[in-house]
Amino acid sequence: MNNEEKIMSMLETMQSDMKSMKNEQQKTNERLGRVDEKLGRVEERLDRVEKKLDFVSGSVMRLEHDVKLLADGHNMLNEKADRIEKHVASQDEVILKRVFPVAMEK
Repeated sequence: MNNEEKIMSMLETMQSDMKSMKNEQQKTNERLGRVDEKLGRVEERLDRVEKKLDFVSGSVMRLEHDVKLLADGHNMLNEKADRIEKHVASQDEVILKRVFPVAMEK
């Protein structure tokens, strides 16, 4: 094999290697394209999740506020019921003293 044939053989090998590399690069580019598409879908889903979380967070804050208002109202009603109960108890004693003055003195 003379030098020209050796050089031609080497060039053919290099050309074949370059074709293989181009094919591999093309496959890699295609895979990266699919990864980019999937990543885009994931980003869209994350955006939707973030919006839902914002909505839930706002709902929780409103619920916490409503529960606090209900608790405040409940406490206020309990205090008022206690005052009414004390007032009624004192009035009962006054009425009983008027109706049964002798029995109440004992």
